Amino acid sequence: GIYPTPNPPPPFPLLKRGGKKKVGETKIDQTRGEEKKGYLTINLRPELCSEPVNPSFIGHRQQHNTCVIYTSMEFNPIKENEKAGLLAFMNEEHYYFICKSIQDQKPVIQLYKGVSDANNVKSELITSQYITDKNMQKEVKIKMDIDGKVVSFKYSFDNSNWISLIENVDATYLKAEIPRDFTGLVVGMYATSSGIN
Repeated sequence: GIYPTPNPPPPFPLLKRGGKKKVGETKIDQTRGEEKKGYLTINLRPELCSEPVNPSFIGHRQQHNTCVIYTSMEFNPIKENEKAGLLAFMNEEHYYFICKSIQDQKPVIQLYKGVSDANNVKSELITSQYITDKNMQKEVKIKMDIDGKVVSFKYSFDNSNWISLIENVDATYLKAEIPRDFTGLVVGMYATSSGIN
């Protein structure tokens, strides 16, 4: 992915009043190798956030119980396994991932949740909304609005008309009952080819 950086870059993170945080402007480059001046690039890699590996993820620890995290992203997936967006990550078993991808050969915005059973950890699709082919080529803004015990997921193609993917999802799912996870919740930009090279 490609993420524009301000010139000169300010100290990270960019914080606004009321705990509002702008994670960054996202440009996921489908050409996989072309770099754009002034942008940060994240390449699709097979590593998954649900595994104890090093995925294509750039994150920052959540500092406020109430915050809005958003990014702008250019990403044109070709296959269903290609996904890029925002990840709210507690650990390999507890996360939400809002992303742009392909489903049934159509462009889509999806929300995944990390789940585990006795044998494995996996991503479970919570909801999805198809987007038009016209909007597939456009830059998309994606946002997580965390308000204490709930989180809402939205997206926009014009930065003013936000479309709700899903509202009031359980945010306590991302908090440790027993604080065994040292970092707490980390939120940021994530891209994956879902285990496929």
